[in-house]
Amino acid sequence: MKAEKIRIFKRGVDTELFNPAKREEDYFKKHFNIPVKGRVILYVGRGSKEKNLNTLLYCAKIFPEETLIIVGDGPYRKELEKKKTENVYTLGYLTGKDLAKAYAS
Repeated sequence: MKAEKIRIFKRGVDTELFNPAKREEDYFKKHFNIPVKGRVILYVGRGSKEKNLNTLLYCAKIFPEETLIIVGDGPYRKELEKKKTENVYTLGYLTGKDLAKAYAS
């Protein structure tokens, strides 16, 4: 490969920050008082109707033994709060180390 064809992709992921080593045992319980049961299913993104989050809520309803955590904010958040089941938690907007720990944990 020719060196002049190599470019830096500036919109990549910071692998120092977003790294499995950032996992923290009981992270969601310690920082957000979420009683995790089963597996954690994490959604990170904007809370808007076009994201089809109703399907995600439907899946949470079908699998009540799992914990669904939604990270993000947007115009659909209030609606999500009304529709969510007991195993669904909304954390709002997270960034930096908090977001990295949420992904890793």
